[in-house]
Amino acid sequence: MGFCPSGVCAVTWNANGLLGKIDDLREFISRTKPDILLIQGSRLAAADNITVPNYTLYSTPSRTYRRCRGTAILIKSTIKHQYLPNPTLRSIEATMVIVNLPNTPPRVAIFIAGDLNAKHRNWNCTVNCKNGKLLLNFAGKPNAKIIAPDTPTHFHRKGAAILDLALARNIPHVVSAYSLNELSNDHLPVKFLIDTGTPVENPKKFLPNWRKYKSHLLRQTEEIEAEVERLTAEIITAFREWGSWRELIKSKATDEINQQVRERNKCKKTWQKTRHPTDKNKLNRAQSYLRKLYCDHNEKKMTNLITGIDPGVDTLWKLVKTYMNDRIKMPPIITDSQVAYKDIEKAETIADILALQFQNNDLSHPPHPHGIHR
Repeated sequence: MGFCPSGVCAVTWNANGLLGKIDDLREFISRTKPDILLIQGSRLAAADNITVPNYTLYSTPSRTYRRCRGTAILIKSTIKHQYLPNPTLRSIEATMVIVNLPNTPPRVAIFIAGDLNAKHRNWNCTVNCKNGKLLLNFAGKPNAKIIAPDTPTHFHRKGAAILDLALARNIPHVVSAYSLNELSNDHLPVKFLIDTGTPVENPKKFLPNWRKYKSHLLRQTEEIEAEVERLTAEIITAFREWGSWRELIKSKATDEINQQVRERNKCKKTWQKTRHPTDKNKLNRAQSYLRKLYCDHNEKKMTNLITGIDPGVDTLWKLVKTYMNDRIKMPPIITDSQVAYKDIEKAETIADILALQFQNNDLSHPPHPHGIHR
């Protein structure tokens, strides 16, 4: 199951712009297979659609409605979870999901991770800052634990610091953190291992055959009211017998890409130690060549897919249908009095805003308190 076969693996990463690094991220996910990926600085708009095989994306654009900041969560589709709509947070941007952790009491455990931009000597920073003092004081009130890796997670021309942290509350398991020398950004990804003792996902996905499922139920002629227990058993039997287990999609990179990823990581580690401009140029060239390899690999994969389509099946129609579907999802509309989540609520909110804006201006002149003398 990737990093943690006996528990949950969560990785946090400040991407500083996700659209230009999605190929690098897909390779990292296919190789490491984290259960949950927490992304900051996604810079995604509401209309942007990012797909990763076997993962579900939840994105929260910035409140400024511009391509800056923003958060997102990538979680394995095989993990039972529930998306929690973002409330009207004012001091922080966040994306939230509810996950049922094994061997953990429900709805009491809280895990917050990301680039909190806080420095304190308690987690091996060289100096204390205002955000670090506030975070330490805040964690002490609900009896939460601050979890941080031992090595720096952010490298800057002025030095290195540990800015990517996690807050854990009511988690009765050992939580460890490690920084990874992976991906392309001044922030390193940080993995958090929650040792629950039980895997959180099923590595396969069950696909029932609904047509056979329906025909199996229609063959039953007894009265439903008198045979409730038998009908329940038949439903469960139909679901289990008339389906098939299908392997999850495997996204494998070429050997050349894997070698270039190792070379990029090596150049990155060298530059972090030396800070020499020559090493920085080598890192930039390695990253540019890796981006070109990703582009060529994607074009070749799409070409093989299109040329290998059999005209006698509906594969071509399914491929075209994926690009014809409307993928734009309008985010919740935040007003002074409420947060509109449903389509009808959004329509009414937009109508109220337009009605308030398109009002006739009062062009009459109020009487002057004093007379005007010519």
